Amino acid sequence: MPELTELKTWLWVDYDEIGSTNDEALRLSKDLLPNQKIVITAQKQSKGRGRRGRSWISLDGNLFMSMLFSWPLEDCGAITFMVSLALLNTVLKLSPQASVGLKWPNDVLLNNHKLSGILLERGEKNSLVIGIGVNIKNAPSGNNMLYPATSLKAQGVACDRITFLKQYLQEFDNICEKYKQEGLSSIVELWKQKAVGLGQKIIVRTPKMEEKGIFANINHDGMLQLKMNDGTIKTISAGDVFFDDNGDNN
Repeated sequence: MPELTELKTWLWVDYDEIGSTNDEALRLSKDLLPNQKIVITAQKQSKGRGRRGRSWISLDGNLFMSMLFSWPLEDCGAITFMVSLALLNTVLKLSPQASVGLKWPNDVLLNNHKLSGILLERGEKNSLVIGIGVNIKNAPSGNNMLYPATSLKAQGVACDRITFLKQYLQEFDNICEKYKQEGLSSIVELWKQKAVGLGQKIIVRTPKMEEKGIFANINHDGMLQLKMNDGTIKTISAGDVFFDDNGDNN
């Protein structure tokens, strides 16, 4: 294993190649020290994982990383909002005029195309592992894509994976501090300012159902509130959101 090096408040290890950065983070969680924060990256990843058992296509030049730190189980819902908001802020620091937004629950969109993916897993010793993939140089394509993807390079944003990593960790630390001082509601309010589709007709899909309605709000717990045709509000805790281009907003 390469040596851990200090990267501000984080200990960082970068592999030439690895199966999964999340798997390595889970392994390291067994020996995690109190208040220790570790980030694992790799130039190549052969067994990347996405949400709901999907694979994550790991293309050359992109950022594959996993964050490992202690985090209360009851506060896990906050992390997806904090991570995606930090990713968005990182893009804006690199390219202030970028057309970037957030798709509930945790996707970052650049010019309405998916830029990143997030996977949360529980580690040992009350720790959390957050796997993150960011399309820096290349984006996957094909008919089996759940949502069209893009890369920073394709959108004219000049960057490399290490530059993005360092800026992202700074943004994440800033948001963590805000969360500790002000709570989840303040993070959700910031998130909503960049949320794509608020007030519009959307489709929410889970393995068990599909719902259509108006994206009415995100409540202070981070759950999506969907306004149904009969005017009632349905609260949804998890799912994949798609924009209903064939519908109107009435």
